Amino acid sequence: MPRIFVLVAVAVSLLVSAGQLAAQPRNPDDRARALQLFQRELRGEKLSEEENAFLQRAMEERLARRATPRRALLGRETTGLKPLTEMSADDRYEGEDGGLYGKGRNEPTTSIAS
Repeated sequence: MPRIFVLVAVAVSLLVSAGQLAAQPRNPDDRARALQLFQRELRGEKLSEEENAFLQRAMEERLARRATPRRALLGRETTGLKPLTEMSADDRYEGEDGGLYGKGRNEPTTSIAS
């Protein structure tokens, strides 16, 4: 995979997750350092061999962590609740009928004013 695609993928991931690079960082400053190096590289600054190796390792760790399947919310596969958009007019949740617009409808009604 070309390096630019890896950089873009990691950039989005880093920015979204505020720089979390590994589940168990070796050092609390590693995440901040990797983010700093990454930002320098994006600005076009030249990194030393040591900095480049550190950043490459951090990016690989981040991508590997993102590829690992995550556990379902609260350890459950489902909540047991039906999505609102799949509820019919007969289905009830807290006394309300299903559908985004009630009566099992997921599209708004169109009313033409005369």
